[in-house]
Amino acid sequence: MAQPHTQKAEHLHQRLTTADQEDVDPLLEQTGCTAPYIALEECLGDNDRDWTKCQAQVKALKECHDRQQQVKAASRGG
Repeated sequence: MAQPHTQKAEHLHQRLTTADQEDVDPLLEQTGCTAPYIALEECLGDNDRDWTKCQAQVKALKECHDRQQQVKAASRGG
């Protein structure tokens, strides 16, 4: 269940369990987008998980993902 964004960022950031992190890490390694993901997580942690305050980081992660999808599509088609 989603937590209200009014709770302290530290508490919300601690909700990510080791199992959750183990699920995320391989996906990040596959996409090569670890750095923008970490930057987004840090921004969310600093801003009570309010993603509207982290739009630059959201955009950077999306751009990274989009680039990786293009590379993946090109390698399949070429």
